[in-house]
Amino acid sequence: MPHQTFPKIYTPDGYIDFVRSSHVLNGETLHDIYRICDYENVQVIKFRQLPIVWKILILNTFCAIISPYIPVRTTNKFLHFSREIILIGYGNKQQ
Repeated sequence: MPHQTFPKIYTPDGYIDFVRSSHVLNGETLHDIYRICDYENVQVIKFRQLPIVWKILILNTFCAIISPYIPVRTTNKFLHFSREIILIGYGNKQQ
């Protein structure tokens, strides 16, 4: 039987709905969730939801500088997605 791994979790860095109540999910808490569930080699990565900033690192820095000044409910899609931070967590589980 192959190793089972937790599916990659994509979630904004902020509040999520977890069992009908809101909890803050950041990199540390996501890492702790994996460790509590007996996963090893746990990695949690933060990145911006806008794919163009993955290739152009200076643009990622620019987005980090302007993100506090962007309204939460902006209608401009570039500004909206340059503001959001996403978490990916993954790990291995021994059988």
